[in-house]
Amino acid sequence: VVSSLVHATIDTNELLTSILEASTEHCILAIDLLGIILMWNEGAHRTYGYEAREMVGQKKIDELFPAQERTPRKLLEINALVRHGKWEGLLNQQRQNGQIFPAHIIITPRRDEKEQVVGLLIISNDVSRDIVLEDLQFEELKVAQFYTRSLIEANIDILIVTDTKGIITDINHQMCE
Repeated sequence: VVSSLVHATIDTNELLTSILEASTEHCILAIDLLGIILMWNEGAHRTYGYEAREMVGQKKIDELFPAQERTPRKLLEINALVRHGKWEGLLNQQRQNGQIFPAHIIITPRRDEKEQVVGLLIISNDVSRDIVLEDLQFEELKVAQFYTRSLIEANIDILIVTDTKGIITDINHQMCE
């Protein structure tokens, strides 16, 4: 049996368009050096509420930030970091309906064939659900710690907790007495 390799020719634009359309959980935006939005995917539509036709070539990226986040110093800081590589962090964003939400954002420079920065690529994700879950887990942990501490303190016997090296890590009130 003779096997042969078949080389498939992939249209890069078609592939990129497919990736953008399939990315519904992540916002993928491209902007020029003036901040004008050049690309807006379905994930951005679902997150922010704007249609692509409302944003592409019509709006600047700073319109997605709440007014208090639009400080020139903050934008200059991000812009300076991006020109040297990438910037990643949490920033508040604003939906079309005015709701403010935290987003994990990665910003990288877009370069032309001469390696000159011509704009930015922004990939972001709404992390408000993750933060709510973390807060709930933290509250559950606090309740569990309070319950455990209550059991330790309610005991009439002396209780001492040590680590594997024998170092005391916790005692109850009876031990102090």
